[in-house]
Order: sequence, then C-alpha cells, then structure tokens
Amino acid sequence: MGAHQLRIHRRAVRFRDGTDFGTGAVRLRPAEEARGRVEEVYDRARLATTGWPGRRAAHWAVRLAGHPHRRGGATSLRYAVREEAYGAVSGYALYRHTSVPDGSGGADPVVVLAALSRPAYGRCGGSWPGSLVSWLGYEGAVDEVLPWLLEDSRAVRSAPVGRLWVRLVDVAGR
Repeated sequence: MGAHQLRIHRRAVRFRDGTDFGTGAVRLRPAEEARGRVEEVYDRARLATTGWPGRRAAHWAVRLAGHPHRRGGATSLRYAVREEAYGAVSGYALYRHTSVPDGSGGADPVVVLAALSRPAYGRCGGSWPGSLVSWLGYEGAVDEVLPWLLEDSRAVRSAPVGRLWVRLVDVAGR
C-alpha cells in the first residue's frame, strides 16, 4: 500500500456545492485539552481504516512531543479539533506552521488527520482556524477523498511516497 504527499493551495480550497459539513466546527485547542480527545478519535477511526495500528501511551508521548530539534524550524503542534454541536469530538488535524523560503507565504504540513465521518473529514481536511499560510499539505492514502470534495480536484498537487505497512495477523491454528 502506498501513500501520496498532497499539497493544496489555500485559495483553491473551495468545496463542491452540496458538500455536507454537518453542524460541527473546527477549533484550535491547547495540547493538554486536546490530547485525550485526539487519542479517542484515532482509536475509533483506526477500527474502520486499513493500515492504522493501535497506539499506546508511549507512542502518543513521542508523537506529540514538541522537541524543537525535531521540528525542522516549524512551530510546535497545533491541535485543530472538530467538535460537534452536541459536544462530541469527531475529527482533528494536528499540524505545524513552517515558513517557506520561496516567498509563497508558508505552509501547514499536517502531522495527523483523522475523522469519524465524511462531514468531519471535509472540515478537518480543508482548513484550520488561525492559519494564514498559502499551502496546506499532508500525507494521505492513494485514494484520499479530499481532492474529490473540491470544485477543482486538479488544485491538489499529489506525489507518490513509498510506504509499506505490514499488519501481522495471528491465524488461529497456525
């Protein structure tokens, strides 16, 4: 199974008419408030997503750590959390802001994007509050849905990334 590095110019993020975003909203949350909710959404999303392994507390501690020497000049993680009108969290995008030396205004490379529904995915994948950059980017599946939710799917730049995910399965009796 492969992956694609997706890059979307912010001005091109115009969703097709009739795209259902539900009633929730994406809000920036502090790390200490968002972490438990992020882990919960991931655990629920991975059950329906091929190739997403279970994560232990040690994984999250390393993944969400904000060590400056590992960020490549980017900011600490930003937690954009999709909250439904009734209070439940249905998705999130964890990203860092980075400046781009070519003068294009910077980029927000996404570290993790997870959602429990198509409306949550569309909202989490398309924009983040407080982000004033020119480009949004993340690594996603080859059959990523976001380009097909936009008015112009060609606005998404996509490049293959070599990845191999292996899921070990214990076959009973063998």
